[in-house]
Amino acid sequence: MSKNLLVISSREEDREFGEQVAHQAGLSFRSTASVDEGVQIIDSDSPDMVFVDGCTERNFIDFESKAGDALGLFSDKLNPNKIYFIYDGKFNSASYMIKSPMFGNAFDRSYGEMSYTSKFFGKIIRSQAASSVFGLQTMMGEDAKIQSIKFRRTGQKQEAVDAVRSLAVQLKFQNRAASTIANAVDETIMNAMFDAPIDNIGKRIYSNTSRTADMPLTEDKGILLQVGYDGVYFGVSVQDQYGSLDKSSLFEHMSKSYANEDYKIKFSTASAGLGLATLFAGGGSIHFACESGSRTEVTLFYRRTESYRDFKNQFQFLGTQFFI
Repeated sequence: MSKNLLVISSREEDREFGEQVAHQAGLSFRSTASVDEGVQIIDSDSPDMVFVDGCTERNFIDFESKAGDALGLFSDKLNPNKIYFIYDGKFNSASYMIKSPMFGNAFDRSYGEMSYTSKFFGKIIRSQAASSVFGLQTMMGEDAKIQSIKFRRTGQKQEAVDAVRSLAVQLKFQNRAASTIANAVDETIMNAMFDAPIDNIGKRIYSNTSRTADMPLTEDKGILLQVGYDGVYFGVSVQDQYGSLDKSSLFEHMSKSYANEDYKIKFSTASAGLGLATLFAGGGSIHFACESGSRTEVTLFYRRTESYRDFKNQFQFLGTQFFI
């Protein structure tokens, strides 16, 4: 049976983008402007990926209520790993989405040069449709050049962050963009080192440890940093070996933070301290993948642009894939 992507939207640009992404991802394509018909297609065909226009709260609630009534909010056919909601503008204007049990992924409508954007995003969708999202090469494709660093001590962090910034500059990212990337990588590595580790009852091991401490990392709990570039997009992934990221807590606190017009998550839940301001206000996309009790990988994506303004306003997505 062929894999397929369904777009539920009345906007022509959404359907055009979805068709190009499907082509890049190796998926067949189908679209409808009708939410009712879209829900019927989900029920009968179980698409591998679904893009839904959620650019207004009314649109979002319309889909949520009709899909929930027809299929059940927690139906396997409404797998949050397989649904992307489309929003307009900054993600804080669409924070109503993250309160829904259907929510797991979203992207903005700033498609820009669609040929570039769809090629990049098609790789992401291909990996998500196949539930194969760990490893930067998997998400960026075979044409990306990947470098890997395995951390043995927490004290290696600053050297790695400086190296990422230097590489971004070498790849012709503006200095401000390179600093934005470096700051996000710094927070992501810090998160993996000090927030992700938990004991056998789920308590954070280093909750009272200074973030400047230089400690050894055991072989089985080491942290893997990967950096890649495909000629257009720069990607950085950080993987820990705990799998302690909790989706409900992540979105709950994201919701509170956005409601307070504060992009930074401020809470002590394991592996969820990443400052989203650096990403969504700064111009990047982020993907969370978590295999419960085993590993969590946070991946950041940035497109190289001609100006910092374009860098900040580039196409962005928030992706999550949680596996039990």
